[in-house]
Amino acid sequence: MPPLANEFINTIKYSSIVSVISIQELTFQGLQVMAATQATIEVWITISAIYFFLCFCVSLAVHRLEKYMARTGT
Repeated sequence: MPPLANEFINTIKYSSIVSVISIQELTFQGLQVMAATQATIEVWITISAIYFFLCFCVSLAVHRLEKYMARTGT
């Protein structure tokens, strides 16, 4: 299960999310906000938090799946 979790997380980090949000697009939009507001740290923290949240959710889901499979003996 851990290699499967790593693949899911890598898919999130290195490709688009639901074909709408990609790291390149999110970074580009962050740079646009930084240019307009001069809020560099806040923008980078927000971008990092979004990707952390997505990866953490996948990690939790895989962990629960792993526990479920261990209980059922599959």
